[in-house]
Amino acid sequence: FFFERVRGNITHLRVLAEAMSTLDLVVSFAELALEPKGEGYTCPDVEEGGPLLIVEGKHPLLAGESAEPNSTFLSRDRPLELVSGPNLAGKSTYSRQVALVAILAHAGSFVPAKYARVPLLAQVLTRSTVTRDSGSIEDNLSSFYAEMQDIARVTRALGTCPGASLVVVDEIGRSTSEADGEAIAWSVAEHLLSSAGAFTVFITHYDLLGRLPEKYPGCLHRAFSSARGSKHQLTEAGSGPDQGLSEKQYGIDLAEGIGYPEEVVAEARELSRAASLAKARPPQAPRDPGFRLKAQARDHLEVLSLLFAKGLLSEGALRAELLGIQQQLQRLTAATATATNDGEDA
Repeated sequence: FFFERVRGNITHLRVLAEAMSTLDLVVSFAELALEPKGEGYTCPDVEEGGPLLIVEGKHPLLAGESAEPNSTFLSRDRPLELVSGPNLAGKSTYSRQVALVAILAHAGSFVPAKYARVPLLAQVLTRSTVTRDSGSIEDNLSSFYAEMQDIARVTRALGTCPGASLVVVDEIGRSTSEADGEAIAWSVAEHLLSSAGAFTVFITHYDLLGRLPEKYPGCLHRAFSSARGSKHQLTEAGSGPDQGLSEKQYGIDLAEGIGYPEEVVAEARELSRAASLAKARPPQAPRDPGFRLKAQARDHLEVLSLLFAKGLLSEGALRAELLGIQQQLQRLTAATATATNDGEDA
């Protein structure tokens, strides 16, 4: 009798369940909005076009903890952020943080950041490290094939979507030879840089990709520190393979800490040093030695403009920041003039 009554009212029960879930969502959003200012959540600005700016953002699961916040800036002129660093530094957490802040903003929720400005996105595409990376026996897929499927899905979606997209790529090419993996990762990064409307966070361990900013000013390389006990905070890395991607055998340190046999650890360290020496190449000088500083100054100006317009930066602080940028560019101009004169004298 009971089941007959349930069966007869199943439509009403479904509507009720949907209404309760919607109410639960709205109440959750309201609780975040009622959090005291400065407690970690803020109302984001979601606007048509323009850059993606997150100031001191955190992963939603870490918003109430003492996790180190990290900021993000992606724009039409700087659409790809290359992120490197050792294992356990927080690279994957950071990339998911950016995606989740964008999704929460579009859902109408407050976001875990000091300030967030999110452009209207048509889609959020991810190639992320998940359990599926171990492959699938049922589907007869290797882990590398699963990676390539994900990237193919991302590139196809970019090719058919006219709007802005946020792309998160968390390491690709790991499950094949190093040469093939580096080549695939580089080619995919190039493709994403050339894709109109794509804002990308691209995580990698490959040394070769440290050269991307030398060729593409639209790529910013940032790195987590490999120092033990350091805060999980991103800083801008220099271009070239020896600046930002070198992990100083952190992976081997981790293996040693877990309890690998001493002889295995010692042999791994020796082989790692030998391989690093064999691969060492002098970095190529960029065509314009000051292009990175100029691009950084342009990004800085755009961020200052957004923060000042929202009342998050005082007039005095804005003047001080602008004076600092002016002094940096003046030093760059003087250094360039000196180098030019020295070259003519020679």
